[in-house]
Amino acid sequence: MELLFNLTKLKFDKNNKNGVSNGLLFYLPKIANAISVDMISYFIGLIMECELPYPNHANLVLDGPTIMWFYPISSTEVRCLIDFPTPGTLPSISNELYNAFILSVDKGEIRTMPINLMPATPYLIPGAVFLGDALNMRHAGTGSEMMVALHDIVLFRNLLRPLQKQLTDTA
Repeated sequence: MELLFNLTKLKFDKNNKNGVSNGLLFYLPKIANAISVDMISYFIGLIMECELPYPNHANLVLDGPTIMWFYPISSTEVRCLIDFPTPGTLPSISNELYNAFILSVDKGEIRTMPINLMPATPYLIPGAVFLGDALNMRHAGTGSEMMVALHDIVLFRNLLRPLQKQLTDTA
């Protein structure tokens, strides 16, 4: 089964058996009417020019429901990701980062990304194999999306290994 997509449509071709990669902004289960996807907040990202309180490490700030990550991306730049909207974001930023944060916000080069909630739900399409987070979404702060997909690929490969001869025999 081949799944062809352009971000808004799915096309099923039962004569082919190909795969599809499901990216952050492509909601395969939502389009396939599997379940609803709820946007629960946004990540706000910006680049700051400063030194981190703990250099060469990610610096995490937990302030109630607000989560902020600060991590180096070059010798002079730090990426800041904030799970927003939640009140009280600025007061929790350390003195070392406060001025750089305000300067970066004033520059206006802020990027946003939706944070979605999509609980895992079984959804069957004959001939289709869903791996990783294809049928659910985790909070981006866990950083587990690719790890889950790669682990599923290893498990799937191991399940197919006994069928290797049948899968490669085209006669």
